[in-house]
Amino acid sequence: MAKIADSFEVKPFVSNDQKANALESQVEKQNKQSTEQQADEAVEPSFDPSQLREQFVKHVGVQALKDFTMKCEEFEKDDDSNFHIDFIYACANIRALNYGLKEMDWLTVKLKAGRIVPALATTTAAIAGLQTIELLKLLKVD
Repeated sequence: MAKIADSFEVKPFVSNDQKANALESQVEKQNKQSTEQQADEAVEPSFDPSQLREQFVKHVGVQALKDFTMKCEEFEKDDDSNFHIDFIYACANIRALNYGLKEMDWLTVKLKAGRIVPALATTTAAIAGLQTIELLKLLKVD
């Protein structure tokens, strides 16, 4: 097998500008269709972001904000009793409302959370953590 593989001659690569241009136009067309589809699915935001702090205090209470302390949690999507997927579900739909996107149901969120590539998950978790810290700064009651 090694002798046969050694005797096999590979043709040198020659770029084909026509194929590259066709592929590029196909990708642009798909991106345009995707953008148009997202625009068609967009909905008007149904909440006022300026009311966030008042709503949070109303549901959680001022004392809960004063007594709040942070602790580290290990993400586990398969344990429904830890409410990790519930939190992601709530945040994802808040984001959808904020940007006028279509909301997702709980099961869809759970399935998508289970397919996140680890590198993407760590990046997303880091950014979500930083955003949460900023949110806590806004909500913190003196």
